[in-house]
Amino acid sequence: MRARAANGYWGFGAPVGYRYEKLAGHTGKVMVPDEPLATTIREALEGFASGRYETQAEVQRFLLQCPHFPKDRKGEVHPQRVASLLAQVLYAGYLSMPEWNLVLQPAKHEALISYETFTRIQERLDGRTTTAPVRRDANEDFPPRGFVVCGCCGHPLTAAWSRGKGGRYAYYSCYQKDCAESRRSIRKETIEGAFDELLDSICPSEDALFTAHAMFKELWDNSKASAQQAANEARRELEAVEGKIGQLLERIVEASSDALVEAYETQIEKLAARKALLSEKAAANGTPRKPFEQSFRTAFNFLANPRVLWDSGRADLRKTLLRLTFKRRIAYDRLKGFRTPETTLPFKALRDFAAGDSGLARRGRFELPTPRFVVWCSIQLSYRRKSPRTATSWRLGA
Repeated sequence: MRARAANGYWGFGAPVGYRYEKLAGHTGKVMVPDEPLATTIREALEGFASGRYETQAEVQRFLLQCPHFPKDRKGEVHPQRVASLLAQVLYAGYLSMPEWNLVLQPAKHEALISYETFTRIQERLDGRTTTAPVRRDANEDFPPRGFVVCGCCGHPLTAAWSRGKGGRYAYYSCYQKDCAESRRSIRKETIEGAFDELLDSICPSEDALFTAHAMFKELWDNSKASAQQAANEARRELEAVEGKIGQLLERIVEASSDALVEAYETQIEKLAARKALLSEKAAANGTPRKPFEQSFRTAFNFLANPRVLWDSGRADLRKTLLRLTFKRRIAYDRLKGFRTPETTLPFKALRDFAAGDSGLARRGRFELPTPRFVVWCSIQLSYRRKSPRTATSWRLGA
């Protein structure tokens, strides 16, 4: 089993998202992605690495919502299982078995994520969360709760159901004792209807989307040369790291102190992690993993119509929209409605493009957008003009 692990084969139980299968060109069985579990694991890991899921608890709730993810006898996903999933290097295509002196051994099975993504996950696990996590009691009844603040005192509005003679009614209100608007209820339909109008108002114009696409395309083309240079630098550093590892191995053979051997082994582990990351960058050779249109499709879908995420009905996507769209919490006045929000940089830049006073070059000075993007943008904007909810069903059903 040790010799098989040294050759890159995992000889124990397959983690969630993999299954064993006999493939040509391999001795014995090898792990292969087990769909649709593999896609779910990939989304959870990449979501945590990118910050879409701020805490392990959010990853736990995401996995709990997936019907095909295995649950325990109580129908739950244990937090320890989430922690083990985030720390599993097998998903990055490597084996790590210190008891057999195997540190980041390249594996034969297909990786679900890149080693760079795995590194970001470990960095986030070692650090502290800097943004507010999703509420544990977040539900579809009051999606903006916790993000909308009182326009009088600045504290987040709370929300609850109340029972009257005609049935149950939903209200938002401020419960701060020293606030002038304390315990003054706002109907759920009023505040959420105003929020829908606010989302529609920040949607960029067609000219702004064309300008943004042209600028991103030009930056994408210009970055190819720098990416190639970065790959060459990664190869040179990789050779230096391999040389240092060789020197440390020679020192271990000559060392007579156990403490010295342990110190050398610790340095080798750090260099092995750096080697894995550099090998991945050098193998990419400065070539993007996906073409431009495929890489930026999701971003432009979101920028063209943020209501797509909001109307999806999923609590995690709605929280993602709030983080990506607004820089800070938004204030609501009971009499005047929502105050002008401070949006994030992409929406702010697109608004400046539409205003025409940014002083930047116009679309004619950039490379013209590709025909595919022109067709997509026209369809997306035409659907958005008809009805945001019609656009939602069209995009989600695609």
